[in-house]
Amino acid sequence: MATHGGMAPSAPRLSIVVLPFANLSADKQQDDFVDAITEHLTTDISRLPDYFVISCKTAFAFKGKTVDARQIGRELGVRYVLEGSVQSRTDRLRVNAQLIDAESGAHLWAERFDKPRADPFEMQDEIIARIARAMDVQLVAAETRRLEHKESEELDAVDLSLRGWTVFFNRVSVAGAREARRIFEEALRIDNTNIDVLMGLVETHLWEVNAYMSQARAEQSQFG
Repeated sequence: MATHGGMAPSAPRLSIVVLPFANLSADKQQDDFVDAITEHLTTDISRLPDYFVISCKTAFAFKGKTVDARQIGRELGVRYVLEGSVQSRTDRLRVNAQLIDAESGAHLWAERFDKPRADPFEMQDEIIARIARAMDVQLVAAETRRLEHKESEELDAVDLSLRGWTVFFNRVSVAGAREARRIFEEALRIDNTNIDVLMGLVETHLWEVNAYMSQARAEQSQFG
């Protein structure tokens, strides 16, 4: 989706491309392992509710190229770019990953995973799971920051769901769960079929029950 003069206005919320991770090792036999990380990360992130993820086939067109994240965002119509590298040594494996805002080019998140070498599939699964979980938190938080400039009446159920999950993740308390539930209930009034909103309601009710702070334990326990 090529556009000119800035970010594509139609770029979907939670839209991301996972660029091919770079193999920084001298051993080119590691290419398959590194490419597999990119492929499985793309698959795992695409399973998250409401995410729009560019296919691996499209992403691999950028393999080995140095392209500005903002240009990639314009060409692919995405809001976020995830890139990284893998460095393999005799006894350790190091994976770097970073999330970039494709509109501004700002770095939103970065992490380094440094692990002793073990079973390659086990290492791969653990690293992919950790990065995918981080994306679920970081992209929701980034989208919520975008909503700060919107008036309440402009927010739809997806916007409110994102805001509710951010409150739930960031305020790990009974008060946080109750505030998140209020937001999810507002979203439900707009769209009572949104799975992410319904999941949010379940999580906030169960959090309060499990914290032994429920004011209506019998009713809230039914969400389990």
